Amino acid sequence: MKPSSHGLPAHAAAGIAHSVHLPDLEAAVELTGAHLRTVNEGWRYPWHDHACFELNLVTAGEQRTALASGELHQRPGDLLLFAPFDAHSSRNAGSGALSYFCLHFDLDDPLLRQMLCRSGTRLFVAGSPIARALTPKLQRLIELAQATPPPGTDAEAQGLQQRLAGLSAWFDVLSTLTACLQDELASHPPVPAARLRLATQLSRWIEQQVQDPGCEQSLQALVARLGYSASHIHHLFREVFGMAPQQYRTRLKHRRARLLLQDATLTVRAVAEALGYDDMAHFSRQFKRWEGVSPLQFRQRAA
Repeated sequence: MKPSSHGLPAHAAAGIAHSVHLPDLEAAVELTGAHLRTVNEGWRYPWHDHACFELNLVTAGEQRTALASGELHQRPGDLLLFAPFDAHSSRNAGSGALSYFCLHFDLDDPLLRQMLCRSGTRLFVAGSPIARALTPKLQRLIELAQATPPPGTDAEAQGLQQRLAGLSAWFDVLSTLTACLQDELASHPPVPAARLRLATQLSRWIEQQVQDPGCEQSLQALVARLGYSASHIHHLFREVFGMAPQQYRTRLKHRRARLLLQDATLTVRAVAEALGYDDMAHFSRQFKRWEGVSPLQFRQRAA
């Protein structure tokens, strides 16, 4: 039986007078390391970078962040958006305590990544349209971080409820940020559709091979399949995804390793093999570079 354009059998579709549909949704979104922190006078955080985006909201005090391009000064209500791999260091710039809310996030939707990468690392000062729109949404995440479960609440059920509430609040943040940036970047031409398709195709091949490392090919072979020079493909991939293809593959392997290690039915060796590592020691060294702890320590901490 032939399906209709919306997946219904033809005889079922024929009787429909009117129908509206949401677009199909399939995207990986990751939110990690969200925390509200107060630090004393003289506090510093050393130079570092990471493969994900970061949002940093100062709630009290003053913070100075050094970048390769210069220094940014945050006061209460100021919001910083960091692009991936943009190295930075931070310090308390006031004479008293500094409080800030920080979160790291990642996503694999090409259009949204393109928008965030075009925006780049930048400061949204308190009272600006984006800061006004985002701050109440971030406050909801802060409230969830501070929430204390009622006495007698089942810990596992409470954890699930908090994660789902956090996910809902985070999508609210992401939706608001996207809407604001769309308006702001409307006058800037986006990456042409043909170039976006090339970057997306390469990302899909990389994702498939991380899922099934048995069919993994070199990046040079994948790029060659697209029919363009390596330099051209690398340039447009970075334009859309904010990182080189190899960094994208590493990021996906890191994320998959974290997810698999949280499955208690899998041994660490099975996780290593699922990621294409024949040598356990090699996997352990790589994972420690990613997380700062061994796979076993990560599993124990996440339990």
